Amino acid sequence: MKISQTLLLCIISILPLSILAKDHSIPGEFSLGIGNLTKYVGKIQSDIDGGRNYFAFNPFIRANFRTDIPWQKALNIEAGLTIPKSSEDSAVTVTNFWIQALIEHTFNQHFRIHAGLGIFFTYTAMDGEIQTLGNGMSTQQFYTPEDYQTAINNIVIVGGDYLFNKSYYLNGQLSVFNIEDGQERAFSYALSINYTFGNK
Repeated sequence: MKISQTLLLCIISILPLSILAKDHSIPGEFSLGIGNLTKYVGKIQSDIDGGRNYFAFNPFIRANFRTDIPWQKALNIEAGLTIPKSSEDSAVTVTNFWIQALIEHTFNQHFRIHAGLGIFFTYTAMDGEIQTLGNGMSTQQFYTPEDYQTAINNIVIVGGDYLFNKSYYLNGQLSVFNIEDGQERAFSYALSINYTFGNK
C-alpha cells in the first residue's frame, strides 16, 4: 500500500467520528498528536558492535476519538502513522500504521489510564537499486527488488495520559507484539503530545 493510500486510510478511520459527534451532539472528544515511536526494544542491532535499540527517532502523528461508555469508562479509538523512514543503506523505506480500540479510566482531572487491542501494519518499500554494502573487509553489491511488502501484527496496548489542562495532554503507551509467543514477543513504546478539540 502506498503512502498516499495509508494517509487516506488514517484520515477516514477517525475524522468521520468527529464529524458525527459534532453534528449529532454525541458526547466525545477528538484529538490530534505528534510523538515518537521506538519499535521492538532491544530486538534490533543498532551498530556493528552489537548494540541494541533502546531508543529510535521515529516520529508519528496520531488521531483519537474518545466517547463515554457505561461503567464510568470511555472508549478511545486511535489511528496513528509514522513518517516514512529510510534504512541505514537507504534501500528500504519503512512506514507504520496502526488502529486500536482502548478502554479508558479517568482517576482525576490530571490522570487517566487505558488498555486495549490493536492492529499494527508495517509497510516496507524497496527501491530496486543496486546497493554496495560492507562484507567483512571488503564490499559486495546486493540487489533489492522494487516492491512493497506488508506485515500485520496484533498488539496489546497499555498506557496513560497526563492532562495539563482541558486542551493539552501527554500520552505514553507500551505495545506488546506476539504476546502469545515467548521467543517472538517484542515491545514498543511511544510518547506524544496531544491537543483536544471538539466536544469537551
